[in-house]
Amino acid sequence: MIDQLAQTLARLQLKHTKLLLAIFLVFTLAVLPGIVFLPSHVEPSLERVMPSFIEELRLVNHMRTQFGSDITYVVLTANGPLYDVRDKAALEYISVLEQAFQQRELVVGTQSIASIYGTQEEYPTEVIAPDMISKGNDITVIKVITDTGADADAINELIDGIETDIEQFSALNPGFDIQITGFNVIDKLTFNVIMSDFLVITGVSMSLIALILWLFFRTGKKVLLAMSVLFAAVIWTMGIVGYLGMTITVVSMVSIAMIMGLGIDFSVHMMHTYYEYREKHSPKKSVLLTQKELMRAVFGAAATTIAGFLALLFGVLPAMQTLAIILAIGIFNTLFGAIGLMPLLLYTTDKVKEQ
Repeated sequence: MIDQLAQTLARLQLKHTKLLLAIFLVFTLAVLPGIVFLPSHVEPSLERVMPSFIEELRLVNHMRTQFGSDITYVVLTANGPLYDVRDKAALEYISVLEQAFQQRELVVGTQSIASIYGTQEEYPTEVIAPDMISKGNDITVIKVITDTGADADAINELIDGIETDIEQFSALNPGFDIQITGFNVIDKLTFNVIMSDFLVITGVSMSLIALILWLFFRTGKKVLLAMSVLFAAVIWTMGIVGYLGMTITVVSMVSIAMIMGLGIDFSVHMMHTYYEYREKHSPKKSVLLTQKELMRAVFGAAATTIAGFLALLFGVLPAMQTLAIILAIGIFNTLFGAIGLMPLLLYTTDKVKEQ
């Protein structure tokens, strides 16, 4: 059955080469916009990697609902002429920021030395809140109690709002260096790291694969052919995942590099076998023989690889289940590109006249 499929596919590719290339182009352009949706589905919070039925996670979410247990810290460090955070001007500035933060929708409450000490003329003689002021009296914090629920969009909205408030009242700043921290902020930074690492890992992976292909084939044409099919498969995968709205986590960000590393084999086998047959046969005959020889092997290799990845679906971690689906889609796309697109490109770019 597979051999018959191989011959049928090869004849179809030889008869309708330009039409099929056009179909591949249209399909690629159709899935390309799906990539735009990927950043909005990145989930930096490690909590979202955990299954929702874990009792400890349920308890945390319940605490968030009841108490707004997420705390963001606005750290204020005295600098320049300001050397004591208990200075009247400093306390007044902290009070202004605190009141501004309280107006934010996601803020449940705030706490600072200004709300505890007040804004009196003289420094307090006793330390009322030792957990909010340093021993040298040069560092203090504003605790912003929030209810973001570890939601990436809510975290971004909160941090952007706090930064806006700080900028709005910058003229009142008596000399503070201000930083924002807390688990919410760490989650936001994790998002940036995930996107940066994703781009770096993908770029490095593709570059190394291109280098190895060059060392193996020693011709730019063959490297370009193999990389074109691989790049198309990556676009298809990212576009489909984007359209499906699948969540990208720290776990799944390595998927594209894995897909490229595993999927390039199919194209290499197709190309190598084709050019071996071309030494003795015409381009048409070479396509027919290549499809017949490799169809069963590449199908089997892809199927076993996909089956191995889909085994991750039986785990309990949602991030691992998502990774399994992305990898399965990716491997299928590299197979689709190798047996569907690669023969078309090989036949089209082979300028040697038919024998």
